[in-house]
Amino acid sequence: MKKEELTTRLKLLEESGTVNTEAVRVTVKAFDRLVQTLDLSADEIEQSQMLFTHLPMALTRVDKKEKLEAPPQESFEEVQTSPFFSEAAAAVSEVEKDWGRPLPQEEKEYLQLHYTTIFTHYLGGDN
Repeated sequence: MKKEELTTRLKLLEESGTVNTEAVRVTVKAFDRLVQTLDLSADEIEQSQMLFTHLPMALTRVDKKEKLEAPPQESFEEVQTSPFFSEAAAAVSEVEKDWGRPLPQEEKEYLQLHYTTIFTHYLGGDN
């Protein structure tokens, strides 16, 4: 996903009331941080559509106090064995810092799953 595509998508989601302004801000910051972390020369992150679709909607769901469900346990257990799980967990911690409050465990697990996919794509290894 290119940053331009992300910002266009977020603008549409915000205008429709699907996501809130704070979720947009945190998502753009997370995108920029991931570009920097991966040391990418372009503002494009492959394999990131799921993450950057889920993230703003997750933050908005939490703000609305909507019911949350965790990813399937088998999927999350597989993610936890990834050599890139610690990077994914650190990225989610940065999202929490940017947002200014902790995320529910269910949302953390989904985000860690998405981040692990991206780190695996760029840094190699088995997921």
